[in-house]
Amino acid sequence: GTFLTMVPNNGYTANNSSLVTFAMPTTAAYGTIMKVLGKGTGGWNILLNAGQTIHASPQNITNNIGSTAQYDTIELICITANTDFSMSAGTNNLTWS
Repeated sequence: GTFLTMVPNNGYTANNSSLVTFAMPTTAAYGTIMKVLGKGTGGWNILLNAGQTIHASPQNITNNIGSTAQYDTIELICITANTDFSMSAGTNNLTWS
């Protein structure tokens, strides 16, 4: 698979036949946005750093979140610098831990 560290205010397309793994940035200012769009059949997974949380009501995700289908998408907005992110958009069939 492919591994890439995300940069705040960027979007990414996972377009591989094997899994694409994204790491959350360790620093992100309040209001920055990151998007992942699924295109390839391998899917995508986002790994969080220690102390980071993605709030995807009602879940508080602290380890990883990933696609379960080819065209799954996610949009994250930083709501507390470096640590807290809100899932502002995304498909409903994502998997997390």
